[in-house]
This record gives sequence, structure tokens and C-alpha cells, in this order.
Amino acid sequence: MTKNSRPSAGIIALGVFCMTVLTGIGGTSAVALWEQRSTATMTVRAATSVPVPSPTPTPIPSNQPAGLTLLCTDPGNNTVGIGITGAGSPAGLSIAAKVVGGSYGASFPLAPTATHVDLTPLSPVLLTAGAANRNVVIKVTAVSASGTTTFGEYDHLKITGAGTKLNCS
Repeated sequence: MTKNSRPSAGIIALGVFCMTVLTGIGGTSAVALWEQRSTATMTVRAATSVPVPSPTPTPIPSNQPAGLTLLCTDPGNNTVGIGITGAGSPAGLSIAAKVVGGSYGASFPLAPTATHVDLTPLSPVLLTAGAANRNVVIKVTAVSASGTTTFGEYDHLKITGAGTKLNCS
């Protein structure tokens, strides 16, 4: 070897191997150093998801007339659900809307067995009421086979966002 030259990497590795065996570190450690391998273990745990709460129904105002009961649920995606109870088995069921202080627009038929109707800002019943950016009253009317009429109103529906957003207020 010349004065300024370095030993090769192979000679250094062989020297380290021999030193580990001679110093008593052990053959297993020496082989591990020689092979330059390792093993890693990882544990993965999935996060527990939190359930999304169901929408809380808006209470029915105390000024609602006796008859049908309307309950508004607001899932938050510009759709509201109007639950209908107390209709029994009507021969016909219809829905209409008006701006607070105004007159009811056209009435739209529902299936006589309907217990729920979904509304969006673009629902025909709301469009005929001319209800952009206003508080709206929904009226559901049930007509029995004998001709008796029963109805229920929900007066806390709000349309905002230039007619693009709908929620129970």
C-alpha cells in the first residue's frame, strides 16, 4: 500500500466482520453486520369514526290548527322533509305554499298514503308561491271519502340565497 492510498471497502468490511467475531460480539451479530439487513414491524390502527347525528326535527308551532301534524326535518343539503301525521286514510292529499302574509298558490296532489314529502327550492309548490328569499307557509290538506277536509300548516320554512337555499327555521 502506498502512503496516501486507502484500503478498499471490501477489505474494511472483512476487517469489521473479523473484529466482531474475535471480540465476542457473536456470529449472529457479525452476520447481521455483514448482510446489512433489518426487519421493521408496524402496527396500523383504524380511527374510530364518529356517527353523524340525525337531523333534529323542528318543533311544531303552537299556533298550528288541529288536524294534520306537519314536522319539518332539515338534513342540510337544501332539501327539507315534511312529515305528515294524523291524515288517517284520506281519499286525497294535497300540498300548497304561500309567502307569509300572502295567498296560497296552486295546490299539488300527493299520494293519499303519503306520510312524507321532500321539498327543494325548485319544488313546483314553492315556485308557484313566488317564494325567493322569504318565509313560507306549507299547507297539507286531506280530504276523506265523505268529503270532510282536514289540514295542517307549517309556517317556519325559509328560502334564502336568491331562492337557492331551503331550511326549517
